[in-house]
Amino acid sequence: MIGKEYLAAQRGGQLPRHLFGLPLVLLPLLLGGARPWFWSIIAGVFTVDLAWSLSFSHHQGWKGTISRQWAVALALLLLCPLLQILPLPASWMAYLSPQLLMWRDLADHVALTTSGHFFSISYSPLVTFFSSLWWVFLAGYVLLFRQFLRDESNLLWFCRLLFWVAGIEACYGLMQTLIPSLGVLWESEGQGVARGTFVNRNHYAAFLGMLWPVLLAFLLCPATAHATTRGLPDSTLEEQKKERQKRLFLGFVVGLILLGQVFSMSRGGISAALISLTVFVVLGKTQRRKGLVAFLVGCWVVMLAYGSIIGFGGIITRFNELEMDASGRGRIWEDSWQLIRDHWLTGAGLGCFPELIRVYQSHLTDQFAIVHAHNDYLELAGELGVPVATTMVLLVWGYWWACARRILGEGAMADDERGSESRGDKDGFSHHDREQLERRRLLAIGALAGSASFLCHSWVDFNWQIPANQFYFLVLLMLMNSRQG
Repeated sequence: MIGKEYLAAQRGGQLPRHLFGLPLVLLPLLLGGARPWFWSIIAGVFTVDLAWSLSFSHHQGWKGTISRQWAVALALLLLCPLLQILPLPASWMAYLSPQLLMWRDLADHVALTTSGHFFSISYSPLVTFFSSLWWVFLAGYVLLFRQFLRDESNLLWFCRLLFWVAGIEACYGLMQTLIPSLGVLWESEGQGVARGTFVNRNHYAAFLGMLWPVLLAFLLCPATAHATTRGLPDSTLEEQKKERQKRLFLGFVVGLILLGQVFSMSRGGISAALISLTVFVVLGKTQRRKGLVAFLVGCWVVMLAYGSIIGFGGIITRFNELEMDASGRGRIWEDSWQLIRDHWLTGAGLGCFPELIRVYQSHLTDQFAIVHAHNDYLELAGELGVPVATTMVLLVWGYWWACARRILGEGAMADDERGSESRGDKDGFSHHDREQLERRRLLAIGALAGSASFLCHSWVDFNWQIPANQFYFLVLLMLMNSRQG
């Protein structure tokens, strides 16, 4: 089968689907890729598979995937972690990272040794190096994936794959709620909350929160319709019946995904879901309200019906504990801010935050050591420095707003086209072309809503540090602006 796929991809000038499918499936299912041996193996397999695929074809996967301005910005971003591991003169450190220089001198004084006249900005150059390799993999994957999605059949394949991945995660998470002793694969014991294959329920909620708006958008995509069923052949009527049944089943799956997110009992995840729902409704306001409301009501009915059986008491209790837990996060943010102040210009090194924050830990014992900042924006600033982290955040949010404005503009144009079509005007597009354009617009709306959930949830958690969530977020960024080839 793989050989046939290679031959078909070579004839069509495309990379094979399993090249993109393996990371999409394996990263979330293997503990969210949160263990270095998982994400490193997946990145390595992808690289080897890509080289093997390109050896069968002269496919120009990079051509036309990104503008020159964005290419320069991406190259500079990938260059920053590599600059952090370069050996630099100690005299430079007095300006770039004086705190690091002070600790180096103190360590030499205590140990009666000399660390040399050259050392890197990163506190752990090896960790920063491998973290930068992961970023290179992410950049290469999403750029190729954007080109891959320009084919309509690949886009449909991707949406169906998302249903499988999210559906499995949702069902596994609900089983953990119904069977409290059920843990997370071989890694963690049961806690009675939905976590799926993620060790942390917040990361599980963030993962589902990114996907359900995209899946809901796929369900709202227009299907081939007939003005009347009179006179249609039996085979066509049977196909329409199967299509309706399939959509009902997929709507049920979306309801289970929402239920899994709620029963993760992640307060940030549930709040982010409400934000993504708001974004989805606002950006999709030009759609037929009847269809949008019907699907939303159906999904929430499934969630509430099953939730009433399992019970919402634990979720309410979690929100009642919000004030107590907020003070703990506030202390972590204070410690993280102190780290940022000491390394505001160049950062401590990509991937070095978990080790360095222990030096700044002020309120927990060694048994409850801080690992992350519980705020991705603060953690990025601590690792990369304020200038680079701020630029990165502004680029992401700017890109999000630009895509949202484009979607709203296309929605207004779609209304005008539907009005001209009702008046009998010709716009040069066939019914099939309009369906494909509308599908891509709806999926872009779903990606915008899902990514908004991730970006908002990241204010109170460290979802960017989980490879699967990081990976899927970047995939959604590409889906926002995927164009048909």
